[in-house]
Amino acid sequence: MTTSTTATATPLRDLVRDQGLRVVTRSMCLRDAAATMAEDGIGVLLVAGTSTGMIGIISERDIITAIANDADLESERIGDFMSDEVVTIELDASLASATSVMVQALIRHLVVVDRDGEVVGIVSSRDILAKWAASVADTMEVST
Repeated sequence: MTTSTTATATPLRDLVRDQGLRVVTRSMCLRDAAATMAEDGIGVLLVAGTSTGMIGIISERDIITAIANDADLESERIGDFMSDEVVTIELDASLASATSVMVQALIRHLVVVDRDGEVVGIVSSRDILAKWAASVADTMEVST
C-alpha cells in the first residue's frame, strides 16, 4: 500500500479534533461568537439547544456574511445566522470519504459523530490538508 493510499484510508478517528470543540447557545451575540473563535483559534462553534443536542453550527463564514449584511454584532444572535443543516460523518469513515463530503457540501468543517450520533469532534479542511501534505512528504522522502 502506498503512502497516499494509506492517507486516503486513514480513519477520521486519527484526525478528529476535540480540543477545539466549543458548544454555545443560539442566544450568544455575534461579537461574542467571533471573539470565542479568535481566542480559541477555531473556525466553528457548535450550537446546542436548551434541552436537546446540537441544533446547528456557526462558522467564520456565517459571521462574515452577517457583517457583510450590516448585522449589529452586539444585538444580533447567532441563532439567526447559524447553519441549522449540519453535515455529519461517522468517526469510522475514511479521510477520502470526509474529503468527498466536504467538497460536495462546500463546507470547511465537518462534524464527526459516533455510532450513536453523539458529536465527538470536528475535522477541518486544514486537518485534512495537513494529513495529505504529510502523506506527500512521506512519499517524496521514500522515493529519494
